[in-house]
Amino acid sequence: MKEIKILLVLLFISFLNYAQTDSLIAVEALKEDFIVYRTALEEAHPGLYWYRTKEAMDSIFDASLSSLNKALTEREFYTQLASTTAKIGCLHTTMRPSVAFDNTQINVEARPFPFEIKLDSDRMFVYQNLSTDTVIEKGTEIFTINNREVDSLIRFLVDKIPNDGYGDGWSRYVLERSFRYYYHLFFGQPQYFDLKIRNKDAIEEVVTVPGRLEKERSRILKERYPDKVLPESVISLRYDDETASALLKITRFDNWKIGKKKYKFLKVLKKKMKDILKADVKNVILDVGDRGGGNELWGLELLSYFLAEPYTAYKAVEFKTLDYNISKKYSNTSSLAYGLAKLYLNVDEADSTLNQQNYRGLKPYPPKKKRFTGNLYLLVGGATASATSDFAAWMDALALATIIGTETGGSYLGNTSNWEFLITLPNTKLRLQLPLARYLTNVENTGLGRGVIPAYVVPTTLHDKLNDIDTQLNFTLQLIREKAN
Repeated sequence: MKEIKILLVLLFISFLNYAQTDSLIAVEALKEDFIVYRTALEEAHPGLYWYRTKEAMDSIFDASLSSLNKALTEREFYTQLASTTAKIGCLHTTMRPSVAFDNTQINVEARPFPFEIKLDSDRMFVYQNLSTDTVIEKGTEIFTINNREVDSLIRFLVDKIPNDGYGDGWSRYVLERSFRYYYHLFFGQPQYFDLKIRNKDAIEEVVTVPGRLEKERSRILKERYPDKVLPESVISLRYDDETASALLKITRFDNWKIGKKKYKFLKVLKKKMKDILKADVKNVILDVGDRGGGNELWGLELLSYFLAEPYTAYKAVEFKTLDYNISKKYSNTSSLAYGLAKLYLNVDEADSTLNQQNYRGLKPYPPKKKRFTGNLYLLVGGATASATSDFAAWMDALALATIIGTETGGSYLGNTSNWEFLITLPNTKLRLQLPLARYLTNVENTGLGRGVIPAYVVPTTLHDKLNDIDTQLNFTLQLIREKAN
């Protein structure tokens, strides 16, 4: 769904160029902002009590408010709200810095962390070295960053990044992909990084490296890792002749662009599926959700190539209210836009859950006349979230595929997303991204708080992460070979 775009765009807008003010904000102003924040969530968020009871969330909110007993900096208040927000268990509900943090505090000399990293549980390893110290190799383990132990640092940051339900697969995926953003967001902008490291020869040392300007990073990436900056298609297809398999990789349900050329998801999907059916392969290995969600109805279109009978994707799309008094007061949504959205939603106001009535996902979706009937394998992981996680849940509920990988970042039962308000708190100007619709997937009510659990749980090994080896794909190909013998 489109909300995943919002989260990933957040990671790169004014990327690391801000230097948050250290001036203190009075307790009264902080409490006023917190009350607006809490009231907006309680008024509008239909999934606020999905994973925790009202009593549990009240306790979390009360404790957070009670702790506001001294003046805080904007960063300190942001840190507290980010942690509180993450406890909702909704990866689409996020805190954003103030516009001032993004714009007026720009520091063009900011030098973010000069490494791309890979995580293995609570351990951190160098994946790409963009620093001036070119001796530091891929696979070097980092133990401390500026005297902070990496294991506790990772846990601290994961706690601030929302994930659906009780898992942390999505949180860890986002942190791994954008560690430099989150480090600077919560810990500031040091010009140098003191690191305790251990190389592949088990030699430990302490090194000091300067950060890299963002413009320098782009140049160095192209120079040192040219194969990593090539444009990537959202949909790609290749074949494995040995196993008579088609390998269809879909990073998200979205249109894309390479250079100036634009690609339409549905048009490319139709062509790729036509090619697969024409190739008459025995197996399709479908890899989804490498970058989050996208358009859930496009996921339903993909599903239709494997359906035997019509399928209704969602049980309901629920809204909390149609009277967003607090939310409208502090949001960027105009009254006109709100009125038009209210008309478009066409919800049943006699229904206490305020279910949407005119949504395509609430009607039976027909199978394709020409559909794939062979063996289907679905690869998933922590980056499978929102729309792609819904797709995985449909596959599991209908027993259409053998699912391989790790638990999805998105919830098995659906998600709260779309129709977002951006609430700006009156004093600190921190912003709350607040989704208004709860999508309930048409699956059995099991696994509350968890994602889709694969039939074969196959984590990516550290060696494979560092060397861009697809652990799940290799496992699947071997599984197909064994079944053929």
